Amino acid sequence: MKPLWSQFKRGPIWQPGRWSRYFSPSRLISPEEVDLAREKGVYLELSTRKGHSLTNGHVLKLALARGAKVVINNDAHSPSDLVSKELRTRIALGAGLTLEEVNLLENNSLELVEKIRSRSHGRKV
Repeated sequence: MKPLWSQFKRGPIWQPGRWSRYFSPSRLISPEEVDLAREKGVYLELSTRKGHSLTNGHVLKLALARGAKVVINNDAHSPSDLVSKELRTRIALGAGLTLEEVNLLENNSLELVEKIRSRSHGRKV
């Protein structure tokens, strides 16, 4: 299988021998990429970062239609990129989520953190 490359600096969802935990599409992600993310348990990101959030509605629509998990994340490059929970919620609502779905995405974020923590348990990080 060939990797599905993004035009984003994080690289592909898949590289030979390596899977990402989440994928941050700052462009219009394809249905095939969403399917691959779902199959491999990769979380797709709704971004709160300026400019990157422009594709949130598209990412969300495909993810919901195709059963992929989504998290709300930031991709902060500086302290000014960080947002409050209130703004994060407003951005998610603006992408088309209900308040109940926002809470589900918050739980997905906690789930992802636990997966990362359990994977690194016992190793120096």
